[in-house]
Amino acid sequence: MGFLSFKRWGGDGLALLGGVLGTLSMAPFNLSYLAIISAFLFIFTLSHIHFRRAMWRGWLYGLGLFLTGSSWVYVSIATYSEAGVVGAAALALLFASILALTSLTKSILIRRFFNLRSPLVLLTAVPAIWVLIDWIQSWLFTGFPWLYLGYSQLATPLAGFAPILSVYGVTLAVVLSATLLILIIRGPNNWRYLSIAGLIILFAFGAVLKKVPWTQPDSKPFSVGLVQGNVTMSMKWNPDQLLKNIEHYQRLSKPLLDNNIRLIIWPETAVPVLAHQIPTILADFNKQAKAKNAGLVFGIPLQFRGQFFNSMLGVGDARGVYMKRHLVPFGEYWPSWSEFFGRWLDLPMSDFTAGQDDQKLMRLGKIPFISLICYEVGFPELVREGLPWGGFIVSVSDSSWFGHSIAKYQMLEMARMRALETGRYFLNVDNSGVTAVISPVGKILNEAKPDRPEVITSEITSMQGTTPWVSDGIHLIGLVVLLLIAVAVFIQTRSKEFDK
Repeated sequence: MGFLSFKRWGGDGLALLGGVLGTLSMAPFNLSYLAIISAFLFIFTLSHIHFRRAMWRGWLYGLGLFLTGSSWVYVSIATYSEAGVVGAAALALLFASILALTSLTKSILIRRFFNLRSPLVLLTAVPAIWVLIDWIQSWLFTGFPWLYLGYSQLATPLAGFAPILSVYGVTLAVVLSATLLILIIRGPNNWRYLSIAGLIILFAFGAVLKKVPWTQPDSKPFSVGLVQGNVTMSMKWNPDQLLKNIEHYQRLSKPLLDNNIRLIIWPETAVPVLAHQIPTILADFNKQAKAKNAGLVFGIPLQFRGQFFNSMLGVGDARGVYMKRHLVPFGEYWPSWSEFFGRWLDLPMSDFTAGQDDQKLMRLGKIPFISLICYEVGFPELVREGLPWGGFIVSVSDSSWFGHSIAKYQMLEMARMRALETGRYFLNVDNSGVTAVISPVGKILNEAKPDRPEVITSEITSMQGTTPWVSDGIHLIGLVVLLLIAVAVFIQTRSKEFDK
């Protein structure tokens, strides 16, 4: 199979552009089909060049993706640390450069071990390696499960693969589409028509899967009220403003209590003081909620045996506590090797301890639900651990840490994917937005406008049943990836040509 030949710098520029297009395919830009073009450019620019040049282009693709897609890192460091503008820019560039090593690894594995001239190798090895490295990215060095191309497909037929193979399977479909597109444009004549048919079948199959009702309601509809406080950081963490903060949330919640809303949710650290320091206030919350047969869930830090936890607490008809399990490295804690940077940056909230893995699910009456705090929304396997018992999902966060950046929209996009993967309603409550009620098929039912105080309501039900992803987890997509690699290796060993 022949490929177009690019001059040295032209190919480098296209690789960098491919990464930028990956960001544009996702929220808040939502140019979904650019994800396929993004993967297309990554693969296309690796062929017929020296191996070291392929490595360079792999890294450039990752740099374009992470420098634009995680630009909110700069906003957070520049605003809330002592690093200054130059220091924040340098750290953001370093952060993106390190993450770009994931794309460099993809290019190494693809170019070093596989012959891209073989259509079957192209169709099997490239999507499998892409997803394998994405999965490793989700847990290596605590994990950064951000900017997977699959997230861009919530509005396309390829989203139908999410309940079976999670976001990893959707990413696999995106990259497979890119390889088919390459064969359509530059493949051997006998492969062009097959590739067109393959692309049509892939999207048609996804559209059929999208209509499958994987889960069913398990309760009567009940009302929920999501409170977006939009409290500034300077006000939230000022001890003199504590009572004003609490009164602000109570004032926003009063109409919900008066209208007998069943579940009321405030965002992450809505009550920014250790729970044991305000027993009277918490008792008052409990009394007010019980009087209306309502449950109130809110974010609050807890101290236990000298350790601090970023937590959620339920009062009234909402019971239980959840301590965040997957903390944000460098934001909520500093690994031992990085304590020097921690002292230099002096970020607030950087001394939390991770909660245990075996925590009991919180409950609304008799209905158990899954609890997440902020960053945890990005981990599909973390969410599925509470299933099939959890009837719906509650996530509280505070994206004001990232200012007026794209982070809040990316987190909402991930929340929609978690709802689709699990077949559960997802209640996404954020201090500054985007607060939203999401249906079990990933559709936004109601949302607040960002960066202002607002309350939204909706009706949801507890859901029962399991999607294939909930039943099998990473095992099914792992099996698919291993089979594709095995096929590629088998074909590779039978081939006399090797594209080095």
